[in-house]
Order: sequence, then structure tokens, then C-alpha cells
Amino acid sequence: MTVLEAMGLPGQFCGWIKACITTPQFSVSLNGSLVGFFKGARGVRQGDPLSPYPFVLVMNVFSSLLDVAAKRGVFKYHPKCKRISLTYLCFADDLLVFCHGSFDSVMGVLSTLETFYKLSGLRLNAMKTELYACGVSDLVHGQIKAGTGFRVGNLPVRYLGVPLVTRKLTSKDCTSLGVIRDVEKLCMRFFWKGSDSSARGARVNWKQICLLKSEGGLGLRSLTDWSKSCCLLLIKKILAGEDSLWIAWVNSYCFRSVDFWHADYRAHFSWILAKMFKLRSEASSLFCSISNWSQVNARWIWDNIRCRGEKVSWHRLVWFPGHIPNFSMISWMAISGFESRDHIFSDCAYVVGVWHAILHACALNLGPLCWNDLVCWLLLNLKGKSLLVHILKLAWSGFIYFIWEERNHRLFRASLHSLDE
Repeated sequence: MTVLEAMGLPGQFCGWIKACITTPQFSVSLNGSLVGFFKGARGVRQGDPLSPYPFVLVMNVFSSLLDVAAKRGVFKYHPKCKRISLTYLCFADDLLVFCHGSFDSVMGVLSTLETFYKLSGLRLNAMKTELYACGVSDLVHGQIKAGTGFRVGNLPVRYLGVPLVTRKLTSKDCTSLGVIRDVEKLCMRFFWKGSDSSARGARVNWKQICLLKSEGGLGLRSLTDWSKSCCLLLIKKILAGEDSLWIAWVNSYCFRSVDFWHADYRAHFSWILAKMFKLRSEASSLFCSISNWSQVNARWIWDNIRCRGEKVSWHRLVWFPGHIPNFSMISWMAISGFESRDHIFSDCAYVVGVWHAILHACALNLGPLCWNDLVCWLLLNLKGKSLLVHILKLAWSGFIYFIWEERNHRLFRASLHSLDE
């Protein structure tokens, strides 16, 4: 409440917040029914929609305490944080504090934490806190360990799924996350097989699947293109001078006195910077005429660099308002071209008879046509938004779907018969 008042928020608003955090009641669910209520003794609990906000307010106080303590010399900055006055990073309720690797600095941080504890009641759990040091003598290391009671951690360590190391990340480090090719392979396998089994023999290649629907694809985004878009977005943020801790750090410790275009790559730079430097030529041509950076976002970049295909005339025949996804998917595969398509839908008397029966039910007559001529007829006649056009589109996609399913069932029964023999 003191923080809310210090921020100058209206008294009525502060009163609402106070009511929310001082009057919670809880009930026990017994056999699916709520039984009685009891008053909460410690305010809002974890999981309450309101709980993150008071936590953020309190952590802002902690941030101010650390900043003031560093500026007053209570502890020294970490050598790679001093230029941007960085003292900590916070992810939800996980805290990373950075300071100089000396006993006095670490104890200065602890004294600041003690002050914060007295103000907020929040204290670090020493059993869940680890100390990571580099370039510190064994003597100082031992003093810090004895003085803090913290466990000593060793790199590499995994945090938020990402390995923290002192060297460049390798593909082995990212095995649990996957790299682009591996992830796309998994996506392709899941798309065609619904599992991690091989997708060899896929009817449509992944590159075509990642095209827009109007270009004959399914509109899935290529991870390769999206990864490049994200890298170019980082370049845009640097060029636009956006207010970001990461940008401030890169400018201070990597680019220093030069801009992005003239900075030299150094061996200790991260892989993402190396990738960004390789994209300088493409970034130059992409951003050269930009006068309003606000229009440049990840989607804009992706749309300007993605792989493109030629527009197709039939996509509205497959993807139309009210389409049935399963039906449209098989129709898309049929038009994209799979083996024996023409034979099934043009040469098979049974299939041709079924389609003519559908047309007859709609008071339409059509002579025998090959597959390509049939598609041209559909494109020519199934225009507009009339009920008949909508019914015929649904009928056509349903016809393709059920013929395809019947074919697969017959092939399956034939394979079982051959196994029995």
C-alpha cells in the first residue's frame, strides 16, 4: 500500500486494491460441492489473477534498492554490466543478481537483500540459491561460500530450457530445444503421419506446404523464413534505437563507438550476433527506404522475405467460407497432384457416375471430362455466394474426400489379403 501511495495513485483505487488483498476468502470443494468459507490469513495466493501485480510493484522497490546500493558503492557492478548499470534480471519469481566477484561486493548485495526483506517480508531461500563465479580465486570463492551459505554452481547450467555456458552454444547444447531443421522434420512427420515416424513418400513437399493458400500451399510458416524474420527484427530494433536492455548491452559491449553497419565481428560474440552480421546486406536492402519504423514488425518482414509461389486460381474452390477441413485437405492434395489422381477421378466409371449423380441432383448435366477440364469447369461455374454454389463446393470436396477414403480402405484390405496369402 505504501508503494501504491508513493506512485501517486488515487486513494479510491488504492482502497480497491487493499480490499482485494485483505479480504480474500477460500472454500473447500468436497465431492464437487463448495463447503463453507474461511478467511485468508496471508492475502492473495499464487494463482490469483491479482497476485502478479503486487509482486511486480514490490520487485520495483527491490530494483530501486539495488540500483541505489550500486551507485553508492555498497557493492561493485559486474564487469560486463557496469556500462549499462545492470544489477539484476528477474523472470517471474526467479532472480539473477550480478555483482563484482569479491567478498565485499557479495556481502553488499546480501545487506541490500536484508533491507528488502525488512520492507517486504520476502527472503531468498538459501537452499534454492546458487552462486556462479568466474575469474575468482579459490580463497575468495571459499570466503563467499562460507559467508553466504549459498551452494556453488558450475557452468554449464540449464535455465528456462536454455543452457547457460561461457562459450558458443553448439547443436548438442540445444538438443532439448531442437534446431530449425530438426523441428521442421518433426512438423512434417506429424503432419503426414501423426507421429515421429518417417514421412518418406510425402505427397506434397514441405516447401509447397509453407506457401500461402492463394499460392497453392497450406499457409504454414517456414521456420527458416520465420527465424530469419526474427533476426531481421532484432536488427530493426537496433537501427530504430528502441529502448531495450539487450540493445543497450549490445551497443555498449559489442558495437561500442560504431554503429551496426560498421561493427566488426569478434570471436567471443554470440551466435545470434554472428547471424545478424551475415544478414547485413539483406537488412540494408530491406530497410533502406523505411521512414516510419512503426510499420516494421515481424509479420511485415516475413512477408517481404518469405519464399513465394505463383498464385493459383483454384484456392477458393478448396478454401471457402464454411468448408469442412478434412474434406478441403483431401481436395487440396488432389489438386496439388497425387499419384493415380487422373485415373481415379476421370477414368473410373463408378467415380464418374457418382459425380454425375451429384450434378443431376442439382439439376446440372455434364459430359465426361478429364481431371483438368473438370477443375476448369468448376472454376468457371462455381462463382459467387449463392446457396447452390456453396452446396456444390461442399458436394465436390465431400465427393473427393469419400472417394479418397474408399480408395485407402480398398488398398488396406488388399494388403491384408496379400499378407494372408
